[in-house]
Amino acid sequence: MMTRTEKAIQWMEQTAENSAHGYDQLYRWGEKGDYDCSSAVITAWQEAGVPVKTNGATYTGNMKPVFLAQGFNDVTKSVTRSTGKGLKRGDVLLNTKHHVAMYCGDGKEVEASVNEKGKATGGVPGDQTGREFLIRPYRNFPWDTVLRYNEDAAVPPSGVPKVLRKGDTGEDVKEMQTLLIDAGYSIGPDGADGDFGSNTLSALLKFQAGHDLIVDGEYGDQSREALTKAAKTASPAPLEWVGYVTAKSGLNIRSSAEKTSDNILYAIVFGSKVTVFGKSGGWLHVHVSGRSDGWCSSEFISNGK
Repeated sequence: MMTRTEKAIQWMEQTAENSAHGYDQLYRWGEKGDYDCSSAVITAWQEAGVPVKTNGATYTGNMKPVFLAQGFNDVTKSVTRSTGKGLKRGDVLLNTKHHVAMYCGDGKEVEASVNEKGKATGGVPGDQTGREFLIRPYRNFPWDTVLRYNEDAAVPPSGVPKVLRKGDTGEDVKEMQTLLIDAGYSIGPDGADGDFGSNTLSALLKFQAGHDLIVDGEYGDQSREALTKAAKTASPAPLEWVGYVTAKSGLNIRSSAEKTSDNILYAIVFGSKVTVFGKSGGWLHVHVSGRSDGWCSSEFISNGK
């Protein structure tokens, strides 16, 4: 019987060997066949039966806690990253700010790397160079974390709503946060980020207190039913104005009003709708439905479709 680790690494290798799959950060979940580094590794494990995407892994910055919660062990101290000594086939090679790959064994790794233009977006779908999504000799990127899946880990059942509590992460938390926002409750500047932190707890407690529920900060069946109903019937909050992305190659949403390589939260495609609620110089503070609030250049936002 094939292990989940072997299923994941084979998915990565087979995808790399198929020229229909290249690199793109806008259409990164295989919509046109392409992936970026993090979505590829996340998809590989999701396809292998380990629900890392379901539970909130979306990019290199949040992969580690989600993967650890889904049965991975941090084996960084037991391997020599400079040479690859001690690595095992299927190990996840992670730099939490910039990149992620998987170790194939025999001194090789597999990864989604860069498009044919040497950029993250704007290329033609598929691998145009043979190196957009590739198997290559191992090198230390440098990696700051090495994660190894524990095959004895229990995989949580899918489709069964669970009681959410502070400290939980994932898509279920993001759904609850989105409902809280829709119902008129502020969950803080990070928006629906899938992290059940103090701001989300405060919002849930206020909701429970205002709807004759047990005020315990736990999101179970009764709170879920009441919040779903409240979100559907709530009057829309007043907006400053709604804009649309005019950049043909898409637009980066950033964590701050400055252009740096490490503050990109995610990218949105041409024509996407944003709610603008703040401005700083040439930057706009925007809300994108279901995503964290962030900043983008005012140059690429129009108030007309």
